[in-house]
Amino acid sequence: MINVRRIRCMCSSIRKRPWVILLFIGSFALFPGCQSPGDRSQRDPASAKGSESKEGADPETGAMALLMGLVSEQEQDYASAKGHFEEAAKAGNSEAMYRLGMLHSRGHGVPADFAVAREWYDRAINAGSANALYTMGWHYANGDGVPRDLEKARYWYMRAAEKGVSDAMNNLGWLCHENGDGAPDFVGALYWYEQAVALGNRLAMNNLGRLYSQGHGVAQDYAKALLLFETAAALGDPDAIGNLGQMYENGDGVSADLELARQYFKSAAVAGNKVAMGKLAEFYFDGKGGAQDLGMARHWFEEAAEAGDMNAMYNFGLLLEQGHGGPQDLPQARHWYEKAAEAGDVTAIVALAGLLENGRGGPTDLSKACAWYERAIAAGNSDAMVKLGVIYFSGRMGVRDLGKNRDLQEMAAAQGNFDAMHNLGILYYFGDGVPQDYMLAREWFEKAAVAGSREGMAALAKLYEHGTGVPQDYHRAREWYERAANAGDDGAMVNLGVIYADGKGVVQDVALARQWYFKAAANGSALAMFNLGASHASGNGASKDEVQARVWYEKAALAGHRLAMYNLAAMYADGDGGDRDYQRARQWYQKAAEAGEREAMFNLGLMYKRAEGGAQDFQLARHWYERAAAAGSGKAMNNLGLMFEAGEGVELDYQRAREWYEKAAAAGDVTAMNNLGVLYATGRGVPRDYTTARHWYLQSARQGNASGMFSLGASYGGADDAPKDEVQARIWYERAALVGDGQAMFNLAIMYGRGAGGERDFQQAREWCEKAAEAGVVDAMFFLGSLYQRGEGLVQDFQQARKWYEKAAEAGHEQSKARLGLLPQ
Repeated sequence: MINVRRIRCMCSSIRKRPWVILLFIGSFALFPGCQSPGDRSQRDPASAKGSESKEGADPETGAMALLMGLVSEQEQDYASAKGHFEEAAKAGNSEAMYRLGMLHSRGHGVPADFAVAREWYDRAINAGSANALYTMGWHYANGDGVPRDLEKARYWYMRAAEKGVSDAMNNLGWLCHENGDGAPDFVGALYWYEQAVALGNRLAMNNLGRLYSQGHGVAQDYAKALLLFETAAALGDPDAIGNLGQMYENGDGVSADLELARQYFKSAAVAGNKVAMGKLAEFYFDGKGGAQDLGMARHWFEEAAEAGDMNAMYNFGLLLEQGHGGPQDLPQARHWYEKAAEAGDVTAIVALAGLLENGRGGPTDLSKACAWYERAIAAGNSDAMVKLGVIYFSGRMGVRDLGKNRDLQEMAAAQGNFDAMHNLGILYYFGDGVPQDYMLAREWFEKAAVAGSREGMAALAKLYEHGTGVPQDYHRAREWYERAANAGDDGAMVNLGVIYADGKGVVQDVALARQWYFKAAANGSALAMFNLGASHASGNGASKDEVQARVWYEKAALAGHRLAMYNLAAMYADGDGGDRDYQRARQWYQKAAEAGEREAMFNLGLMYKRAEGGAQDFQLARHWYERAAAAGSGKAMNNLGLMFEAGEGVELDYQRAREWYEKAAAAGDVTAMNNLGVLYATGRGVPRDYTTARHWYLQSARQGNASGMFSLGASYGGADDAPKDEVQARIWYERAALVGDGQAMFNLAIMYGRGAGGERDFQQAREWCEKAAEAGVVDAMFFLGSLYQRGEGLVQDFQQARKWYEKAAEAGHEQSKARLGLLPQ
């Protein structure tokens, strides 16, 4: 009838297991009723008289001694109790004999000795004690002091029942209900429960109610069950109170009423029913029948766990692990998982192994973790198969065993474990321990996806997106990404956003892309935060918003995304999306650099060299350039070459400068190629060699570098006494000018003005000179002023001449200052 639920993960579903009606001797199911000796809350008329006199004895003396013994026993003064009971026993009091047996059985005031207890029970039985008969049955039923023997238990219970002991009748019903030898005897159980109920036994009322609620041995009748539970509950039976809670939770014969169910579970829990404690905890956890209260859920799981409820041990451990309802306490989580695991809870075994595997709540112990996983595997747990397989795959035990991993994943997959199916897909995708096979990878990903694995859905979508093992199909990729995203996969949300942002198989929709990024970001995805920043920074088909870009880059950076750290630093350095702040730029470049971002290392070195965001420090500049260079940055290698060439923070060393330029050039840095050419042209650290210089200039120029083009123009123009070729000089100056080199524009203007390397053309000279001046070349400003002053190649214009002389003068050009004084007012 009853279902126990177990918390599997944070705010997720609860594992369910059927209620099992267990013999009171061992672990018990929810709310069955049976009575142990000495704790019986009700006394049957036949067993309560407690005293029979033998000839010559004084019954009043025996009765008084018994009463005094009971008082002493209640006060836990067992030595006095023993004396009084012995006095009463001498007077022939059977209850006193029975009580002496109980003292010796429990070791109260005397060493525990069942042989002595048995002697007193036998004397009590011979004196007519029904309680002693009942207690002998209890000892045999529980194997307490004697080997467990259900037939002998029945024998003694039957004798007690014949004397009218209703608890014995109830327990006889129980033995029929759960005989331990085969199919239950519901007819026999019904008979004995009814006999006990007729004598007002509340435990039997509860048990008979369970037969009616479950339809065992009788037609299912919730009305009769309800009446029996209510009657037993009114007599204070906590099991019956709990069963009433179950009926109102499930709506069994009554209108479902979770609030009332919660009240019943609370009453039963307060009365000490451990499974009701667990149920109450679940109600608090789920917010069923009232407000959610994780603190109370944790409290009642702890109470139930302390009372020995296996499910509660696991659930309490889980709340401790996840920090729900109180502080996270991994050592205690490990403790409770271990108690539940030792009690045979397979889910707890896997949870305990996970903590041991990852060193959570105590030292890492892979050996113990694997042993627990093996134990769970022996019980058929597929999660343990997956986890142990991953350990073999990783080689964490010292040897990587891909075959064992594959075997375990296949075993788990055969049981329907979709994590295993996904893992098998990965194995075939990469060819780890199996031949690489994209088709098989797709099959396993698809099986995992169909079984509900969001990781499998996302992996299958990626295959369709890239056409790996399947024809490329953006439509199907989008469908599977959507399924995975709707199932909560953050990575799928991000990838779905990319599909919409790039218009892959769909109409580009940046707004929808940002919605998916935002959903993943709300779940803590740093990549989604970064993509939101990048989307706002670029616009990419939507409005550009650098303020929002900076906001999202900062969120991603704080979540540990190193490229976001780099981009955020760049925004602070450039003043994009807010004020320029070199200090914060340096801080974020530092974080990105320490996280391994190569470009951040380079920029950090540059900031130390330029004293941006803090004091100039050539040593730190060199340190970060070297870190970036070691990571493959050609720019950093080039800048190290510049430091050695200029002697900045290091001893001037052209040889080392050349070595760094060569490394940078080999890494593809076009600026270093040009700088290497300059070394050969000037003979710094190498023999002067114009041919080699022009070779490096050409390598740089061919890759679009304006400096390389300019250097070729200058070389062919006769710089550094190199052989001249003004035609080539004009060609390379023009190429450099066309890609924005201001000095090349000015030199080209001079060549057009002189007719060097081609026809003289004052119009071209003026146009290129204006472009150079507008690009900030001071000599071009002066030259342009001269052209307007003299009217060479254009109409003389003193106002224009003054304009350009003034610009040059503001830039510090002394000759322009002098010319201004010569112009007519």
